[in-house]
Amino acid sequence: MHDDLTYPKRSHPAPPRDGDKQQARLRVHYYVRRGRLPRPSTLLCVECGRPATEYDHYLGYGIDHQLDVRPVCRSCNIRADFQRGDRSGPKPRQSVCDVCGEARPNYRHGRCNRCHLYWKTHGRERPRGLSPAP
Repeated sequence: MHDDLTYPKRSHPAPPRDGDKQQARLRVHYYVRRGRLPRPSTLLCVECGRPATEYDHYLGYGIDHQLDVRPVCRSCNIRADFQRGDRSGPKPRQSVCDVCGEARPNYRHGRCNRCHLYWKTHGRERPRGLSPAP
């Protein structure tokens, strides 16, 4: 029906929105694709001197700072995010084992790894009277 119509691709990024992380990242990608910013892999990390892998929005994602980026390696970017409070870190998977009652990371079905291995080896639950190994 509309075979002869072509829709032009956007030749410019969308107007900036304050604090929008996704848009700030897309804006940087846009400028890298257009050649206005060098690819981070061609630069060195400003923190440690290793090859950079990505850009860090070190001043935040506000409208005025969406293009204020610096090249960093992955580990330095994660460290900077923790220092700024942008990342909360991995959630600990500590809970109480249903069999022995110890506070250990659960493996499967509410068992810790030690109780799970006992169940796999012996085909039954670990006896409750067994003292936990160190």
